[in-house]
Amino acid sequence: MWIYRILIFILLFFLPVKAQTNEVLRNIIDSQIMDILKSSDISADDIGIYVKSLTSGEVIYNKNGDKLFIPASNQKIITTASALLTLGPDFKFETKFLTDGVINNGVLKGNLYILGGYNPELNEDYYREFVKFLKNKGISKIEGNVIVVSNVNYQPQGWPENDLNYCFTVSPSDIPISENCLRVKVVVDRGVKVFLSPDGYIEIVNQLRISKGKNHIDAKLEGQKLYISGNVRNRMSEEFSIPIKNPTLYNLLVFTKILHQNGITFNKVYISNSLPSNLTLIYSIKSSPLRDIIKKANKDSNNFIAEQLFLYLGKSNIIKTMEKMKVSVSYVDVFDGSGLSKYNKVSPKILGEILDFMYKTPYFEDFFQSLAVGGKDGTLKHRFSELTGKVYAKTGYINGVKNLSGYAISVDGQVYIFSILVNNLKSTKPANEIQERVCKVLVNSANLSKSADIKVKTFH
Repeated sequence: MWIYRILIFILLFFLPVKAQTNEVLRNIIDSQIMDILKSSDISADDIGIYVKSLTSGEVIYNKNGDKLFIPASNQKIITTASALLTLGPDFKFETKFLTDGVINNGVLKGNLYILGGYNPELNEDYYREFVKFLKNKGISKIEGNVIVVSNVNYQPQGWPENDLNYCFTVSPSDIPISENCLRVKVVVDRGVKVFLSPDGYIEIVNQLRISKGKNHIDAKLEGQKLYISGNVRNRMSEEFSIPIKNPTLYNLLVFTKILHQNGITFNKVYISNSLPSNLTLIYSIKSSPLRDIIKKANKDSNNFIAEQLFLYLGKSNIIKTMEKMKVSVSYVDVFDGSGLSKYNKVSPKILGEILDFMYKTPYFEDFFQSLAVGGKDGTLKHRFSELTGKVYAKTGYINGVKNLSGYAISVDGQVYIFSILVNNLKSTKPANEIQERVCKVLVNSANLSKSADIKVKTFH
């Protein structure tokens, strides 16, 4: 944390001093990047690079900077920046438990309503905490129904169809649970046992067969049934995850099981798409501050959290926020918050402008700390080992796309904004090489400048 504080101090207090980028340095960086691109077999039309010095405010390099590319997870820069500017870093999502009745002599006389509030951290621990509250109040009976409220039906556009059965493509919801991902553990020892997390009232249709061959397990969650089949070896244990396609229903199944486990009775359970007026708030649980939530979205490239932010804010509000950032929204296509959609389009310059704008806001420290650090953490932990602690950026990958946008700090303390977008790839390796070589040029720019200065003096 202290390293961040020192760096933020440098950025906020030293960069505002007017400075002119050495023209020799600018020309060298331009030449170096051009040489990098010439040595690559990537088509010139499939790569866009935008580099700007925060120190001087000058654009150092611009190739296809205004061209639209598929951003992949660089879309999260737009989403998280919009969330910070709209909600503020201290904002917390709130899960509410409400009633249309009263508590009297250990009985909740009325219906119990659960409102998820788009909380990306909502899980079974929230329900256990609420049930503990009920028990402490001496409540053992709900003389009414348990009702989960949800009115969202999210239909993603342009997401990879072949990956929709994996947890990294789960859809967001106004009442999610455990990131809408079900963890399944299969244990085979004189029989087959299946454990679920989160654990709800689920009927497990177990069609697994014990054999001497390789393990192969298929699982599908449909309503209140988990169908699991395939072959497993004896004395084995395997864990995997599958998407929860109907998180509203699964919330009910988890919550009612916890109620039963704690001896609290109720009438019926059902889902409603509307919330009655004149309800009384019984209890609420808040999420972590937004500043911590966006770290998961950016550092770890968590698609679910980014989609929760997108769902909560709404596309129109994100567009309005981008307009406030003075971004040309007519040149941006926004279809989701995570970057999974192949229909998203943005230019390197626009991403650079957003990074520049965020630097000038009071929220820069929170935004900056949410980015992965080269050689240290997140999606950049195993990249930029030679530039450890010098590259703070958001990665972006879907099939055929490999992008990187963020900040590079030179050895003499200059800070560069960069956005390197590469599309239509057959392999990610060439894109990785370009991104790492460009960042190396920026980080070592001071040394390049000194070297060039020596050559000029020697020549004269």
